[in-house]
Amino acid sequence: TSRRAGAIVIDGPTDLQLWRPPGSEREFSEAYGPQLPDVLDKERRRLSDGKLALGELLRLHPGKLHCDFVIWLATRPPHGHTTPAPAPSLPLVFAGVKKALAYAAERNVVRIAFGPLGAGPG
Repeated sequence: TSRRAGAIVIDGPTDLQLWRPPGSEREFSEAYGPQLPDVLDKERRRLSDGKLALGELLRLHPGKLHCDFVIWLATRPPHGHTTPAPAPSLPLVFAGVKKALAYAAERNVVRIAFGPLGAGPG
């Protein structure tokens, strides 16, 4: 987009790992830039067990995206070795959106953008 957002919200698994086959996570990774794996590794190391709780969020550096920061919303368990994690429930997505909006509002974000939320089998 040509318009800058204060924050961009994306959802992913609790372990901050990306599913690499085609889909929204790979598109996010390509738009973010090559440093995303390092950024996610750094954040994983800062978490007590290397994971976020389901429904929790994390602020990330914006990379090459047109925003001030990225909000990673943990909406599903870790991916399997050969299959992606199942799609989150609709109530979990709604609760996550509310949490992300509140987080952004506390930081005086005027414009917030949401990537596709809730992807996954089922």
